[in-house]
Amino acid sequence: GAAPARTRRGRARRPRFARAASTRTVDVYWDLDNLCPKSATAAVVFERVLAAGAAFGRVNHPVRAYANDQTLARLAEDGEWLEGVVEVTACASSSEAADDALGDALTRAVGGEDAPVFSGKKRLMVDESGVNAEMATERASAIEEATFWADAAREARAALPTGWDVREEQIEAIVRGRDRVVLIVTSDNDFKLAMDYAAAKGVVVVVLGNLVDFSSAQRSRASDPKKYWDALRVECERRPLSRLKLVQSCDCALIWDPYVENIAGVWFPARGSGMGRWYERGSQTT
Repeated sequence: GAAPARTRRGRARRPRFARAASTRTVDVYWDLDNLCPKSATAAVVFERVLAAGAAFGRVNHPVRAYANDQTLARLAEDGEWLEGVVEVTACASSSEAADDALGDALTRAVGGEDAPVFSGKKRLMVDESGVNAEMATERASAIEEATFWADAAREARAALPTGWDVREEQIEAIVRGRDRVVLIVTSDNDFKLAMDYAAAKGVVVVVLGNLVDFSSAQRSRASDPKKYWDALRVECERRPLSRLKLVQSCDCALIWDPYVENIAGVWFPARGSGMGRWYERGSQTT
């Protein structure tokens, strides 16, 4: 199962970034098995993730990260970054263990101990092999529940206020009056169920992931930031983000650039399939 083998919790320290001037709170959930920075740059990447969260509100500590032992071993050579405002839950070595632990922790944080547990239902929905009559009934029930929460998320968003200028009030246009945000660091579609549940409960769902092909952007990066941004925008238009299952269940998607391990841009529904600049001073977070 996905029961944690141990939890590491370090000393609290305030990150060096400007906080959003609001009463909104932000909880960060990091799927380290899916998006794991290089050991040598992990501390810098972590600060950038915190800065992205802080743009939406006050980041709650600790940040919750989930990883199996193999992932933690890759970071062991330079593990000092784990001793900041992060709590890492070590999970079983199975491919889905960290996903299950993160998703279930997220739904419990939103709905309490009575919140639905999606981890087992997720597997029923994606794996049709060896389904007997009893399992077929369970699978149909899981699909029905997933559809219910997806519809509830759409209805909750449809009822939210609108009218913010997406160029001048980007954060407010994404948040739309809500006061609680979750930032999920992953590129994995497996969190759709938990994300829909959170959105249905009035939570802003933000995803930070490696969602596009950076080959063209990479070639433009060294020479000119504007060329880099233009290349990134072209890549996003080539693979419209709105078609990705993960993005369909979120209010905003931030783009993780794996080559410089940076946060390069932002997508949200008001912009259709296009991209908007994340920071006014340029295309890359500093």
